[in-house]
Amino acid sequence: MGKEKKMPWLAFLGADGSGKSTVIDGVTEYLDSEGITVNYQHWRPVIGDKKENSAPVSDPHSRPARGVVASWLRVVALTTVWWRSYFKHLVKLRKKGTLIIFDRFYADLLVDPRRYRYGGGKSFAAFFFHFMPKPDLVILLDAEAEVLFARKPEVALEPLREIVSGYRKYINDANNGVLINSDQTVNQVMSDVLKEVNRLIGLSKDNG
Repeated sequence: MGKEKKMPWLAFLGADGSGKSTVIDGVTEYLDSEGITVNYQHWRPVIGDKKENSAPVSDPHSRPARGVVASWLRVVALTTVWWRSYFKHLVKLRKKGTLIIFDRFYADLLVDPRRYRYGGGKSFAAFFFHFMPKPDLVILLDAEAEVLFARKPEVALEPLREIVSGYRKYINDANNGVLINSDQTVNQVMSDVLKEVNRLIGLSKDNG
């Protein structure tokens, strides 16, 4: 017999206001209807019974960045958490048929370091993240900064423009990334997303 195929790992990126929570809820409901179990994670894997704090952030840029050494240590710690939890927990879940969905993951730090109070320089974090396990598919929910700001003005408009540009560059350079326009109706966005999800997991359904 051939090697057992693991269920995919799917990650969503997008600035505040891009609709990630709504889309992830819709994808989870759809997969549940197809008999596929979903394990939801936010930003970094959960180890054991610990609960990652994913409460809404009203001002993600309010606190100053950490110093260089402290930022480097945080990246090392983050890398350790990812490797340990991925191989100890997530790989096992995937082998059992569970699809992993992340709302943001480590790459988010490269696009929006201020959110994570990171002040250690992009090249240091990028070097470590190069060796991290990679999602099978990263979906960027994209919209113009002005649209996102009108929905959620947590981040000032000018930094938000830089973040949107950073996400687009990241997804353009990634070999596992797809950009989806989130400045559509929810139904249109979900249709575009589910086409990618179906392609990822091998379902041949038309969600248009």
